[in-house]
Amino acid sequence: MADKTKSKEEKIVLERVYNVPLRREWLKSPKYKRAKKAINALKEFVAKNMKSQDVRIGTFANLAIWKQGIKNPPHHLKVKCTKYEDGKVVAELDAHPNAKVPSVLIKARAKAEKKPKKAKEETPVEKSEDKEKEIKAENAEKSKEIEAEEVKEMKKESQAPKPRGHEAFAREQKQFEKPDYLKSPKSSQKMAGGEHKQQAKSA
Repeated sequence: MADKTKSKEEKIVLERVYNVPLRREWLKSPKYKRAKKAINALKEFVAKNMKSQDVRIGTFANLAIWKQGIKNPPHHLKVKCTKYEDGKVVAELDAHPNAKVPSVLIKARAKAEKKPKKAKEETPVEKSEDKEKEIKAENAEKSKEIEAEEVKEMKKESQAPKPRGHEAFAREQKQFEKPDYLKSPKSSQKMAGGEHKQQAKSA
């Protein structure tokens, strides 16, 4: 633990305390967006004065802005800004954070501690590999089923006796012929009338 704090302290490049004016900015936005505007104003102020674009607001500073709700943020906020070697800037409340810990934060920490820690979760790569294997196995099973069905159909076709030559042609023609009851009676009458005329001419 001590090594981590020492290494973190060694990385600190700059440390300053600012009293940030927020009212000038949040008055420009509607009431229902004031706290959001105050957060943006704080980020812009710190970025401008600490000469860094990577600005992070601490938990206590955030809670201080949101303490009275979205419509009524504070007019000013006293912030301690710390700049590290990698260019990251952290803006936290200047007051000692352990002196007054907000009840909201205490509840959130207690809730986080109550949650049981899960065992090692599989990495996304392992999950994707397992899914791919399952999909391949399912596809293989489906293809086997399809092949089995095709083989059954082929066997059925090969077992059925096939008619030879003109017998098959005759069967096909019977399928397309109209039965007697569907033939139109007019055509039969015309034939009959035509036969009578031919008979009369020949006589």
